[in-house]
Amino acid sequence: MSDTQHIVQLALRLAAHTNRSVTTVSRLASGSGATVNRLQIGKGITTSRVERILHWFSDHWPHDLPWPTDIPRPAPSADSPAGRAEAEMIERAARDPVAAVREQIDRMVRLAERPPFDWDALRQAEERRHRIAATLGDDGRLLSPAALCEALAVPRHTYDDVVRRYAHGRPYHGAAPRDPKSDVGRVLALLRASGDERFAPRRVARAG
Repeated sequence: MSDTQHIVQLALRLAAHTNRSVTTVSRLASGSGATVNRLQIGKGITTSRVERILHWFSDHWPHDLPWPTDIPRPAPSADSPAGRAEAEMIERAARDPVAAVREQIDRMVRLAERPPFDWDALRQAEERRHRIAATLGDDGRLLSPAALCEALAVPRHTYDDVVRRYAHGRPYHGAAPRDPKSDVGRVLALLRASGDERFAPRRVARAG
């Protein structure tokens, strides 16, 4: 699928989700209400304009609408609506990672239940929600590294990599990952938020 086809698919999804016409979405994204229709009938636009439109979609994509998995997404600008929503989500996850994960799964289920029904997506979301519920103790804590990886949907080797690099006595103990939104950054944030003493901040000795 080409970038121009990506624009068409994004416009159709956003229009349906927001109850707007495709012409309105086209005007907001590109400055012209005819752009998406022209792309649908095989007309072309410049590469720089394609990039600007894709960035607009990324910056304004609703947090409750999954970005299509088969379309590469440009990183939202920090000061854009999507960028601010992402920053707020990361902040909530740092305060209560388990609640943030549960909220994300519940949102997946709600979206899958909307018409037209995506039964495969609904089944996968429900299965993951049940697996996460089964890996929580009575106090709401994750019971094991495997449970943590399940909650964040990351491979086990990511957890092992975090321990190898950031645990007490390791080379990067007390440091912040270069990208806090990466899998490594999210695993480390959850471990620190859970009170795991291996990742507690370094203690600075006071002068006598």
